[in-house]
Amino acid sequence: MDAKAVKKLKVAELKSELKKLGLPTDGLKAVLVARLTSALESSANEEVKDDNGVADMEVEEKVVEPPPAKKQKKEPVAAPAPAPAPAPTPAPAPAPKPRPPPPPPPACPVVPLPQPAPPKTKPKTSPQTCPYLDTIHRPLLDFDQLKTCSVTLTRSSVYSCLTCGKYFSGRGKSSPAFTHSVELGHNVYVSLTGPGGLPTDPKFYCLPDGYEIKDEPSLRPIRSAVKPTHTPLSVSTLDQNVELSSDAFDNKYLRGYVSLNNLSKTDYISTSVQGLCHVKSVRDYFLLGKELELEGARNGVNLQSGQVGCLVLRFGEVVRKVWSEGRFRVAVDPQDLVQEIVLQSKGKFQIGKQGNVSDFMTWLINMLHRGLLALMDKKSRKKKTTIITESFQGTVVVRSITTQKKDASTENSEFDDSVLSTNKKGLGEESAELEVSETDTTTNFLNLTLDIPHKPLFKDDDKGGLVIPQEPISELLGKFDGKRYLDAVQGGNLTKRRYTIQKLPKYLVLHLGRFTQNQFGKTEKVRDCEDEPQRGAKRRALGMRLLHAPRTKKILN
Repeated sequence: MDAKAVKKLKVAELKSELKKLGLPTDGLKAVLVARLTSALESSANEEVKDDNGVADMEVEEKVVEPPPAKKQKKEPVAAPAPAPAPAPTPAPAPAPKPRPPPPPPPACPVVPLPQPAPPKTKPKTSPQTCPYLDTIHRPLLDFDQLKTCSVTLTRSSVYSCLTCGKYFSGRGKSSPAFTHSVELGHNVYVSLTGPGGLPTDPKFYCLPDGYEIKDEPSLRPIRSAVKPTHTPLSVSTLDQNVELSSDAFDNKYLRGYVSLNNLSKTDYISTSVQGLCHVKSVRDYFLLGKELELEGARNGVNLQSGQVGCLVLRFGEVVRKVWSEGRFRVAVDPQDLVQEIVLQSKGKFQIGKQGNVSDFMTWLINMLHRGLLALMDKKSRKKKTTIITESFQGTVVVRSITTQKKDASTENSEFDDSVLSTNKKGLGEESAELEVSETDTTTNFLNLTLDIPHKPLFKDDDKGGLVIPQEPISELLGKFDGKRYLDAVQGGNLTKRRYTIQKLPKYLVLHLGRFTQNQFGKTEKVRDCEDEPQRGAKRRALGMRLLHAPRTKKILN
């Protein structure tokens, strides 16, 4: 069957022929025709090859060389007989297939030699000495500024350029710090904040190379300026220290007695912070960084900006900077602390708005107490005791005598004749009685408010005729001696109160109430001077007077 005959077949016939040959029967007619044609051609070629091989073998077997002819006598030639018909010549056969060469002998197995493991990629480390350390310019460095990037204004992963003193974020190839190092050739940077914007241990890097500079003695003063640290031995000798320290401009200063910059009417914040920095127990607690050892500080709980724990960390930074020995500038800039105060007070204490130092001091002490409790573990938090309460918390007993009117109509019937009286005031008036009640209340306090008497109209001869009279502070503290009653109005009822200090704190915070409001709603200031007793017997006698005699020995011991 040739190709033309195959094309004339129908689809069913094509499928039957393909099925006989064991070929697939799916597809269109053209596909079936091509498949059957190629199968027939391949089978025909194989038959031809087999026939040619057999013919060649037969020819080789029949071809035999004839023996040499012998000489014969010549005989008369007869008429030639007719030649037989020539036999058909077979078609030329193709060459036989060459036999495949024998397989080579098996080679010896090649065992691969063990190769050493590729070396692990080590992080970039600094060479023996960084070649750019001479580009550091210390007079331009100020680590008290608000730690925000000067390009993106972000507070996370901030680095300070030690050549120009500017702040940039990041160390990657697309970060502002990397771009600054490439454009201006400023190569040495120190880390100020971590990914969350919280202070971190200062580390030094060289950009754009990207390696960390370690164990460089010349960078230790910068590390101390970024994050001052104190040891128990140095803290114990602070009170006896009289040596002056020097800043980067060779200005002399005494540790602990440095000024805080005024950020526009923030002097009341500076005075309160300075006062707390000189309370020994509070000072030693924050100088040794004990707030960083609390569970919340280690785990990063309640440390984000706007949380109470962050205020404790900012306050601790300022305390350590005030008592630092290696400062680059004499004055301390409390920008981070002030910004946190503005945020957590919800605008009550703001930059550019004068505040009351008494209100702020009370708020700050309470917030520090709450922040320390938030950083403690659950077991320590239940005790509700911090370094703030150990230093400033005392106990006072308040006895209140309240006099209120008792209406007679509340006890009698509406139509009772006893409700009406026939006294001189007239008929039909309600009679009233006075009811007196006494209560004792024990409360804790962190500071005491002293009332200053108003300036007299005429000069007092007993005080030497002073234009501005002086009031001994011992007289003002008589408010808490437990002997005198003070008048007050509460809920429209007349109340008399007597204050008796039951337990004195280690450090007594006194507030002199100079500002009062008059009946017209204006604030008035009392300009009297307070005569504070000198150290020694007078001051000890003042403390004894606050505690009444029966409880003095028990409490002081």
